[in-house]
Amino acid sequence: MIQIINPGNMFRKIHLLGLLAFCLGDFAAAQERKPINLKECSYLYTGYGLNDAKPEQGAFTGGRVIYALKDSIHREMTKMIVDAINGYWDAGIQHATMEIDQTSAMFRQYPKFKPKLPKNYSDKWELFFRIVDKEYQLVPFLNMQTTGYAGNYVFECKVLNGADGSEVFSRSMEVVMEFGFKPDGCYILKNIPGLPATFLEGFNEAIKTFFSTSAPPVYTTTLKPACLFIDLATASQIKRTIRFERSGNTLQVVEGPDIGWSPKPMEREKSSKTKRKGSGIGSGLVALAGLDNTKERSKTTKFITRINMEDKSTGVLYGFYIPIEETTTEEVTTVQTKSNGSSSYEKEVGPAQVSRKIDGTAQILRGSDTIGWFNIQQTPTGKSPDNLNYMWDGKDSASIKPMPGHWNTSGPYNLMSIKGQLYGKEILFTNSKGGNQLDVWYDNLHVATFKTEDYLPREGILYNVEIPDEVLKVLGMLTSLPFGYYM
Repeated sequence: MIQIINPGNMFRKIHLLGLLAFCLGDFAAAQERKPINLKECSYLYTGYGLNDAKPEQGAFTGGRVIYALKDSIHREMTKMIVDAINGYWDAGIQHATMEIDQTSAMFRQYPKFKPKLPKNYSDKWELFFRIVDKEYQLVPFLNMQTTGYAGNYVFECKVLNGADGSEVFSRSMEVVMEFGFKPDGCYILKNIPGLPATFLEGFNEAIKTFFSTSAPPVYTTTLKPACLFIDLATASQIKRTIRFERSGNTLQVVEGPDIGWSPKPMEREKSSKTKRKGSGIGSGLVALAGLDNTKERSKTTKFITRINMEDKSTGVLYGFYIPIEETTTEEVTTVQTKSNGSSSYEKEVGPAQVSRKIDGTAQILRGSDTIGWFNIQQTPTGKSPDNLNYMWDGKDSASIKPMPGHWNTSGPYNLMSIKGQLYGKEILFTNSKGGNQLDVWYDNLHVATFKTEDYLPREGILYNVEIPDEVLKVLGMLTSLPFGYYM
């Protein structure tokens, strides 16, 4: 039996199927759509955020700059979102408020995006848009970040029919921002997702891509990184950059002079008798009277700490002998207990607090020969020229912008200086420019700048000053001392 198909019916079926698919997928130009209301616009970030005013509580643990927390950038981002929505749907939205909230910092979790409306809510389509700032990968407790990523975001949008709450549009897109070319001699500010203007440019392209007819599941963009500003006069004196590679406890220059060393475990030798102060034994009568019966006891001991470092090319041991005074303080509380009609008193000891200070001049040895000495001084806050409060792209001086000082480093640091002599010439180290780098002077000449991570040098700048590799090696070893232990 032959069935005759009416061409008109076939055309109507194809037309209806096509229209149905269009409405279910992308309804940007759908004739039947209702007016769109921007019901929710939110920005959710994980971890701790650093705004331009002051760090939030706990921000020094994995803290990073959230540009959306900065009012001027927040306004620009919100306008870009509204413009992208209007450009896609011709929605006619005049303004919006982007709400910002923080989610779990420990597990990097964020709630699922499931907006809902009560039935018969309105005669409009209600649009919900959310950005999740997932941060870059952070290894807990080590503060080691995936250095190539400037940010990782998820854009999510749902549109619900205001009449019955049914979903008429849903889309999600992951946005990966990567650091682009790093200029020679500059250190990327990893806490900052690129220069502000570059970040906004990348964000705008991402949001326009999201609200388009060809939004991919993953969108990747490259940002011009923000660098620590080194004044142009200093930058012009850069001779070369060097890079260190870590393998276990060995540091080796892999780009630059053939220099490498292995720090050995710290050794401590007691150099004086322990002095004790306070017994910490409270009075039973005081405890019975209900008065303050907490006492303090402490002990102070002087040590010589020795850190040896083996020269990987010659096997020679270099020694750094640093005298310290260590004080351990405990609070002891006398507690009254009653049993069978009688009272007894017991001591409860609180956690010990340890403080250290440098107690004299440190010595530098090569084998058994003393080749230098130094003192470590802590600089009072506000007394040191902590002037690295500018960022730039490393090339264009017009890109130099001021920034809050706390954007420069991932945590608090102690301002300090190291002064002494090496091979009969003066040496000076300062970390007063952000805490994550050491500027080095030798014989009154600025010879190098070392970037440090976890108290070990990672990169360096050598300036147009000629010094022997033997001297540079010892200066590098000095940068790998655990200064935080002595402060």
